[in-house]
Amino acid sequence: MKPLFVKAIAASAILAFTLAASAQATGKTGADDRSDVAITVYNNDLALVRDTREVTLPTGEVTFEFADVAERIQPETVSLVSTSAPGSIAVLEQNYEYDLMSPQKLMEKYVGQTVRLHDMREHAPAEWVDAELLSTNNGTIYRVDGQIYLGYPGQVVLPRIPENLIAKPTLAMVVANESNEQTLQATYLTNGIS
Repeated sequence: MKPLFVKAIAASAILAFTLAASAQATGKTGADDRSDVAITVYNNDLALVRDTREVTLPTGEVTFEFADVAERIQPETVSLVSTSAPGSIAVLEQNYEYDLMSPQKLMEKYVGQTVRLHDMREHAPAEWVDAELLSTNNGTIYRVDGQIYLGYPGQVVLPRIPENLIAKPTLAMVVANESNEQTLQATYLTNGIS
C-alpha cells in the first residue's frame, strides 16, 4: 500500500513541476517606471524616442508588456536593450497593440458572446433580451430566440469591459531575460511629433 502512495505523490510532483515549467512568466512596465525619455524631432513628421525604464522581470522566457509608448509608433523600428546588464535580454517576438476604446471596438470584442438588449420596439413593452452577437461588419447581426436579426431596435448593454482590450499603446513582447532588475531602453521612430 505504501509504494502505491509514494508513486502517486511522485507522479503529482512531476505533473506540478511540468505545469509550472510550461507556464510562461509575465511582466509589465508603464509610464510610472520611466526614469528618462529623450526625443529627437526631425523634419517630415518624424521623431526618435529613447524611453528608459527601471523594471523587475522574472528570468527565462517572459511575456512582457511595454505600455505607454507613442500612439503613432513605427513598430518595425523598435530596439530594446538593457543598459544595466548589456546582452541580458533578447526580444523573441514583438507586436504593437492598441485598441482605442470606442463603441465599435467594444462590440467587436463581444462577437460570439451574449449581450443584453433593451428591447424598445414600437408596439411592445420595453424588456431585456439576451442576444448572441454574431457580427459587427456593416451593421450588427444578432441571434435572439433562435432567429437572426439584422440590427435590433434597442440599446446594447455589455456586461463588462473586455480584459483583452488594450486602451493604451503597448508593445507586447516575448523576451528571453537573464537578469531580474533591469534598466531597459526602448528606442523607436514615431510620427505625430512636430
